[in-house]
Amino acid sequence: EEYSWQRSIRPAAHPDAREVHVTVTWSSGGAEEQVSLAGVAVR
Repeated sequence: EEYSWQRSIRPAAHPDAREVHVTVTWSSGGAEEQVSLAGVAVR
């Protein structure tokens, strides 16, 4: 079993906010699966 993750942070419309995107990919028993999450973070 293996997993990996990737995060990206992008500017949002408000100067104090950021769009955060996280993708987790894993394999188990020869099958690969993936889930992606996104949200807005404010300072």
